[in-house]
Amino acid sequence: MTRSAFDEMDNILLIQGDGQDAKSVRDALANSSDRAFRVEWVKSCALGLERLAAQPLHDRRGPNAISIIWVDLMLPDLAGLGSVDRLVTAALQIPIIVLCSTQDELVAKEAIQRGAQDYLLKINRCEQGYKAIDWKVDVSDCFPGFVEHLPEVK
Repeated sequence: MTRSAFDEMDNILLIQGDGQDAKSVRDALANSSDRAFRVEWVKSCALGLERLAAQPLHDRRGPNAISIIWVDLMLPDLAGLGSVDRLVTAALQIPIIVLCSTQDELVAKEAIQRGAQDYLLKINRCEQGYKAIDWKVDVSDCFPGFVEHLPEVK
């Protein structure tokens, strides 16, 4: 039995309170790779946790399974490391990437100590405004080819 291209999409759960930032992430992904990405956007940590609770723990490969979580540190319902702590607990074995401003980079590094896999800096909301910093996780299992296709910020 072969899988369709739809089944092979990487599903990103984007937890981002700001609509313009969410659009920037979607645009950067759409323009950065020949891989297909499905981005499911929620505006709060509570809604992200609700989405994760709806996904069976044993179903990490299904067509709607979340393969990676991108979470902003500044959410309307929970800012800072609290959101990371809750997601790490709820999202067992799903990589978590923290989105942060340059001013919050030290907090993002602390998020890695608490279980996030890495962080991305948000830079001026430009089209290619997300750049991986010190990629620490082997994402070949859940996000093949991602690092090679990340847009560079000049």
